[in-house]
Amino acid sequence: MTLTTAGPLSGGHVTTVNATHGTLTMTSISPTGTLQDANFADGTFKLLQPGRKAPTELALTGGNFAVCKRQTEANTPPNKTVVRLLWGNGKGRFLTDGRYVSAAVSGTIWLTEDRCDGTLILVKRGTVTVLDNAHHKTAIVTAGNSYLA
Repeated sequence: MTLTTAGPLSGGHVTTVNATHGTLTMTSISPTGTLQDANFADGTFKLLQPGRKAPTELALTGGNFAVCKRQTEANTPPNKTVVRLLWGNGKGRFLTDGRYVSAAVSGTIWLTEDRCDGTLILVKRGTVTVLDNAHHKTAIVTAGNSYLA
């Protein structure tokens, strides 16, 4: 599946992409006006490019959070069940939105994973800036590391 955009995906229109059984290869215009390429796989997401000065945004969608059960005892281990996820691999300015965090990237391989116990950002290559909406803070995650909120 390939998506090429010549301008911003905006005007109130949001495109929903299902790449759970494949990979979306996307070419779009970066905030600096150059072309950017990325591949996204293993998830369903809403795609929006708010304008030329903003990164291309991918918001995870779907999943059944009803599978998550509240912890009833303090000594119960966290439920790490994965509800939805999205892998990204590309160069350019992209923002992936999970349930509790957003990941701002500019050329990396990363995973955004919504689980019962929070949203995990895992970085395989490069550096990701994590915007933790649950705790109102920002973290930098480098290759080989992860962040859970």
